[in-house]
Amino acid sequence: MPETYERDGVVYFREPYKASMTEWVCSYLDCDALVDHIDYDSDTVLVYAYSKDFEKIKEVRGTYQILGSLSSQEVNSID
Repeated sequence: MPETYERDGVVYFREPYKASMTEWVCSYLDCDALVDHIDYDSDTVLVYAYSKDFEKIKEVRGTYQILGSLSSQEVNSID
């Protein structure tokens, strides 16, 4: 994974991280992400930042889209 840094509760990638959307939301429970270049056909996205605090991610959103996360409570309730 590329190098990251954290500022005010938001983790930023120094360079955008190309990820599978499915793997991202399954691996980063409770973390919303700032994304761009969404390709639904290949299930890929460029991730710029992520945070467990939705309000913080909204504050720094800019022109990026927000990829919502899966809730760990929802995942833990699956039988």
